[in-house]
Amino acid sequence: MPTKMPRQTWTLIILLTALSICGCMEQRQYQPYNSDYNKEYVESTTLPPFSTLPSTELNQYMNDNSKITIGLWSFDKLSNQNPNDYTTLSTYTPKIRLNDITVVEDMANAERQFDNLCAMLPEYKCYLSDPASDTTKEKYGLIYKKAILLDIKPIASNALDNNPLWLTFVYNNWTFNLVAAHTTQTKTDIELQTLDYILNGASFKRDTILIGNLNAGCVYVKQQLPFDKWIWVVKDSDNTITDIKDNKGCPLDRIIINNRSANHLVEYHIIKSVTPSQSGHYMISAVFRTDIP
Repeated sequence: MPTKMPRQTWTLIILLTALSICGCMEQRQYQPYNSDYNKEYVESTTLPPFSTLPSTELNQYMNDNSKITIGLWSFDKLSNQNPNDYTTLSTYTPKIRLNDITVVEDMANAERQFDNLCAMLPEYKCYLSDPASDTTKEKYGLIYKKAILLDIKPIASNALDNNPLWLTFVYNNWTFNLVAAHTTQTKTDIELQTLDYILNGASFKRDTILIGNLNAGCVYVKQQLPFDKWIWVVKDSDNTITDIKDNKGCPLDRIIINNRSANHLVEYHIIKSVTPSQSGHYMISAVFRTDIP
C-alpha cells in the first residue's frame, strides 16, 4: 500500500523545481521524402481507414464535430521498422485515425519513420519536438487535425529527466492545455510530484490535460499518487502494456485532467489491437466535448 506523501517531500520538490518555460519552438510541417515516388507508393500500400480494427474499437464520435478525441501512443518500437516499409508503417495509420490529436512518445532515432508515417496521413499535420532529454534523445511527436495549435513550449525543470511538452489548442468553444510527459521509471514518484506542483501553478489555470507514459503504476510507484484533486481518466485497474507477464497488466500510460476539464470529458478508450512488435504499449484516448467553453 503506497504511503502518504510527507510534507518534506513537497518542500524538496519546490526547492528542486526551477521551473522555466522556454519560448515557442519552430513548428515543422512534414512532407514525404522523394515526394513523387512516395506519393504513388504510399497510395498503393496504405490500408483503408479502420480496415484492421475490431468494430468495438471504432469511435462513435469520430464524425461528430462537437467532439474531439485526444490520444497517446508509445512508439518505442518504431525505430525497429524499416522507414521505407510502407506496408508495415500502414498498420499504424488506422489506429491514429481514431484520434483527432495523437501524442507520440518513446520515439528516438525514428525521424525518417515518423516522416513517412505522416506522409501516409495527408489529412493530418505533424510536428516533431527537439530532444526532451540530452541523454535519451527521445522526442515527442504530434499528429493532429481539426483543432488549431496555438502554442508549443517545452517545460524545463531540473527535477525532470525528460522535459514535458506544453501544447495549447483551440477547437470550437474550447481552449485547452495539453501537456505531454514521460517519466523515468526509477524516478517516477518525484517526477509525478514535480508535475503536480508545476501543473497546479498559475500558468495552468485553464482546462488542462496531462497525457503520457507516466509509469504511474505497479513497481514504479512507491508513494501515494499525486494529482489527488485531478481526475485520473485511465484508472489504476486498467492495463496499457502489450507484454503482460503472469496475467498482470500495468497502467503505465495515463490521461489526467483538472477539474475545469471535467464537464468536457465524454469517455475514454484503450485500443488493444496493438501487437508487441508495433509497441510495448496500447494506445489510449479520451473523447471531449468542445461545444462548451
